Amino acid sequence: MIRPTVPAALAAAALVVGPAASATAMPAPQALSMSVLATSDVHGHALNWDYFTDSPYPAGEELGLDRAKTVVDGIRAEKGEESVLLVDNGDSIQGNPLTSYFSSTEPVTESGLDHPMAVASNLMGYDAQVTGNHEYNYGLDMLDYYEQQTDFPVLAANALETATGEPHNDPTTMIERTIDGETVQVGIVGLTNPGSRIWDKKHLEGTIEFEDMVTSAQTYAPQLKEQGADVVIALAHTGKDPAGQQWDASQLQENIATSIATEVPDIDVVVAGHSHQDQPEEVVTQSDGTQALITQPNYWARSVSEVELNLVPDEDGDGFTIDWDDAAPSVTPHYLQGDVAESQEMADAMSSYHEETVDYVNQTIAKASETMSAKTSRYEDTAILDFIGHVMTEKTEEGLAGTDYEDLPVLA
Repeated sequence: MIRPTVPAALAAAALVVGPAASATAMPAPQALSMSVLATSDVHGHALNWDYFTDSPYPAGEELGLDRAKTVVDGIRAEKGEESVLLVDNGDSIQGNPLTSYFSSTEPVTESGLDHPMAVASNLMGYDAQVTGNHEYNYGLDMLDYYEQQTDFPVLAANALETATGEPHNDPTTMIERTIDGETVQVGIVGLTNPGSRIWDKKHLEGTIEFEDMVTSAQTYAPQLKEQGADVVIALAHTGKDPAGQQWDASQLQENIATSIATEVPDIDVVVAGHSHQDQPEEVVTQSDGTQALITQPNYWARSVSEVELNLVPDEDGDGFTIDWDDAAPSVTPHYLQGDVAESQEMADAMSSYHEETVDYVNQTIAKASETMSAKTSRYEDTAILDFIGHVMTEKTEEGLAGTDYEDLPVLA
């Protein structure tokens, strides 16, 4: 055997090592596509059913998570589950006979049943949700019971426990996705409406205090960026700022989604709600000159917003940022009216809750000897309003009997 000389051996090594090194070099990350799907103000509408008319909603007015699930499942199948996030912007567990029955009439906290909206929301596969103001309507025990049953975090950065000053719910969550072999981190901060301090004072006074939503966002959004978030989303249960309003943290303003987007440059997308408006897309300029997008899905699960984000490598090459230059974010509102199939899986999961609610609301509690229409009640006195007022007065007087207030006049 002829052994190579040292120079020859080195040359051979160079021939072997050189190509191997170049083969293992990591290619520069390519642009990635991600969809953020959002619902808001569902208010118990898991199904396309009007419990007041005991029938589905009319043609052209259909709604519900049963239809939303069909749309969401289709987008996940088309784009890949890792490329899709699904979030909800609050006001889920209150708003129709289904939710009131299982929260007040036969509360799940006493029966031990799973909360119907936890069942529906888990089936949807949400990644995160924020508390809306109506999440507090039945007290913290009901909210906590619901949250314990969800497969996703229920957030509220600015609802602080009076005793500790810390958020009652988790303030943020970080979601990791692998898209085309690349890791993408999405940070989400939840901001709930401070109006709950007034609207649900009886449940929250002395227990929960509220911080201004922008102020909380200014605290937590930078933290999410520092923790490695490529994209930061604010789930903000608030409508857009009214015309002429100036942000004032001391006022704990009700509708400040625009201010959240403009005053917190670390936020990329704001999901708005609360005001029950259909406002799919608005791009705003932030205080540092960058841009953010606001989307508000239609209420009662009438639509699903699809925010399409194109992500490109950031300047440091160790993460991603939203492409605002060549492929800016856009929103597709998926409306649920018309020819949208209703998920049988959702219908099956909700069937026992639905049937029990239908049976309850269809009980006969009294009989009228003649028809009492409410058609003109908005502008004139009617027999039906007189009857309702009479019942309210009678029941209130019964409730006040034996108290310090029993001699007060009751008006209705």
